[in-house]
Amino acid sequence: MTVPISDQSPSYPETVRQNGELAAMKRMLEVSESCFSLSVAICNNTALRNHLVRRLAESATLQVISIPESTVDVYQAVLDRVNESTPKAIFIVDLEASVPSREFEQLTFISLNASRDLWQRRFTCPVVFWLPAYAANLMAIHAKDFWRYRSHRFEFVADTTIDEMRPLSYLDFDHVATANLSANEKWFRVAELEQRVRDVEEASAAYLGDFVAQWQTERAFLLAELGELKQAEQIINALLQSDEYIEHQATLARSYRLLGNIHFARGDLSKAEEAYRKALDIDETVGQLDGMVSDYNNLGNVQEARHNYAEATSYLEKSLEICGQLDREDSASIIYGNLGIVCNAQGDTDAAEHLHHKALELAGQVGRHGILAMNFSNLGNVYSRRGDWDEAERMYRKALEINESLGNRVGMAINWCNLGTLHKNRGEWSNAREMWQESLELYKQLGSTRDVKRLRDLLEKHSQ
Repeated sequence: MTVPISDQSPSYPETVRQNGELAAMKRMLEVSESCFSLSVAICNNTALRNHLVRRLAESATLQVISIPESTVDVYQAVLDRVNESTPKAIFIVDLEASVPSREFEQLTFISLNASRDLWQRRFTCPVVFWLPAYAANLMAIHAKDFWRYRSHRFEFVADTTIDEMRPLSYLDFDHVATANLSANEKWFRVAELEQRVRDVEEASAAYLGDFVAQWQTERAFLLAELGELKQAEQIINALLQSDEYIEHQATLARSYRLLGNIHFARGDLSKAEEAYRKALDIDETVGQLDGMVSDYNNLGNVQEARHNYAEATSYLEKSLEICGQLDREDSASIIYGNLGIVCNAQGDTDAAEHLHHKALELAGQVGRHGILAMNFSNLGNVYSRRGDWDEAERMYRKALEINESLGNRVGMAINWCNLGTLHKNRGEWSNAREMWQESLELYKQLGSTRDVKRLRDLLEKHSQ
């Protein structure tokens, strides 16, 4: 049966983020008219989904098809319900009722994968699957061929839990979900964002212009996650020179933080500190607490890298104090992990181990795979300090496996370097040099001159 578009749900509060994705989807429907394309729209809130579908129906003739619970053959279910004349677009909803997360085999997605080629043969219009995030993840795992067939991915986030003290949601995006994407998914998203920006240059897509800065910020974040630091820096610097962009103070602070992260990844601590302090000045002025959590944490990292452990602890504890006011477990997991690094650097391995396990527990609860990798790696450092090489190697390899799946080249470079040092400590020089070389190549790609020099010095010192 077809779900009626009108009056499905009450009006739902919107953000600039949602409107940006909505505008991009409208553009996709325009350019894909009368030809097949496959898209995935991720939305965890049914009321918001229904509201957005109703908004899209104002500018296009859509057919919304609800998939009955326990359906296995999705293609046939759609065929049975689609109008005889092909609509301008088909939206498929409620598939999650047939793909419970605890089901092992996921027969529905296996069947969907097998039907991949049938969709293009039958439909000459855009087909959009509306899915919650968990179901989209299952589709990527259990219907890999079908998933690779998609041309667009849209994210709609219901900003209903944002603290009131955040003055502006402009340019927000789900950085947690973005950081957790695989390397291929990150590159797919980068390409999609680049296409959106190019579309704005066309007169017919001028209405997308208000969202360019939002998409460019997300693109820079993704490129930084992938280790493309030079490109990310160029994008952020261009945004920081925009008069219109500078008017949005909270957004400006986020850009300075990202710029600081880029400098920190390169080992340029002075420039990193300068960018972080600019972000902190803005966040304190506008009262943006969640930004202050990040700023104090990042300044603590700079001081730890300089071996100023008392100052590092002071900044991190200040960050944790503010974090407690916001009930942010994802941020708390990062801070506990960084406090663990400070403790281990001072030789307090028991405290460090406790803090890293606390960070792992929190990161696991909120699904932060990147933070899990970081703390596995740092636990490896704790066990290395104790001389427990086997347990250290196990932690390093767990971290490396996660970072490889995420395409996190900064994390992989650290993991390979630590594995090399571990093998050196075991007296396994050939393995050590091989792993340091892996790390060196990654740091070259990252443009981290400090780390390139460090790895080259290690390889030269232990060349025989």
